[in-house]
Order: sequence, then structure tokens, then C-alpha cells
Amino acid sequence: MDYQEFEQHVAEYVEGGLDPELRRRMDAARAADPACDQLAGIHEQILHTLEETPQVDAPAGLADRIMAEVRVREQLVAAEQRAFRRGIWLGVAAAAMGAVALAIFLFVFDLSTGAATIETARATGSGWMAKVSNTLYGWYDTAGVAMKANVDLPLVNHSAPLYVLVLSAIASGILAWFREEVMAAVDSF
Repeated sequence: MDYQEFEQHVAEYVEGGLDPELRRRMDAARAADPACDQLAGIHEQILHTLEETPQVDAPAGLADRIMAEVRVREQLVAAEQRAFRRGIWLGVAAAAMGAVALAIFLFVFDLSTGAATIETARATGSGWMAKVSNTLYGWYDTAGVAMKANVDLPLVNHSAPLYVLVLSAIASGILAWFREEVMAAVDSF
């Protein structure tokens, strides 16, 4: 065993934490190499000095102060987590309600007539409405058919565009899926 290998294991050697085979090899290296013997002696002196050093007691109330700090930090972390969850779920709820509001807005202003609505919006100067309508009706052909299809509502003498019902169902599904988080976020205000 050379000095570098001896140096890697000297602390365990002095403390008695080696397996018997490695201990025999280290004993042999210590007996054969004065530098290894000196290194082991230094570690033994350090260990002996540490064992003779009187134990220092912690200041009075240290444990209580530490635990109080832990409780404060736990409360801060919990508050940050609540704020994060509240932000996420309120965002989800806002997006769902925005989709419902858009669908209702388009339904109330009878924007379910497709190209005629786009021309009407352009003629009245509502460029943004033309863009929204064009985006909604300019999807793939099957989406355009779904946008134009009306569904008769039971128990009321009216019909609604299919996309209004689909958006309402999606928004309701999102709110139902995350109802506990949304309600917890709303209650925390």
C-alpha cells in the first residue's frame, strides 16, 4: 500500500471502521513507511484532542427558535403554493368563462350566419368582429359546418348554434374537473 492509498483510509483506520483485511494492510504500511506512521499519529492526536474537548451546550432556547423559524418558513411556503395554485386555477376558470362569454356574445348578436356576418361586420366597420368571425368560420370545412349548424333547445322556443353548446360544454367540463381547486382559490380571496 502506498502513501496516497493510506491517506484515503487513515480517518477510518484511526477510528476503527475498516474491514480486517484492509486494516492488516494499513498496519503493514504504517510499520513500513514512517510518513504513513506520522500521518496516522497526527490523526490519533486530533481524535484524542476532540474526545477531551468539553462538550458545548447549545444556548438556551435555541431549539425553540429553530422550530419557530421552521414553522414560519413552512407557512411562507404554504402561502406561496396557495398563491400559485390560485393563479393557475383562476386562469383556467377565466379561460373557460372567456370561451363561454365569446360563445354567448356571438350567439346574442346572431353571428351564426357565417359569411353574411363577415360582410355585415365589414360594412359596419367592425374589423375586429370580421377577423373573429373569419377565424371562427374559416376553419376546416367540417368545423365550418359545425359552426353553422343550429340545435333546437328543449323546453325553450329557440335554437342555438352548435359551437355555443360545444364551448359551453367544454367550459363546464373544465370547471367541473377542477372544481375543488377553483373553489379553494375563490374561497381564499
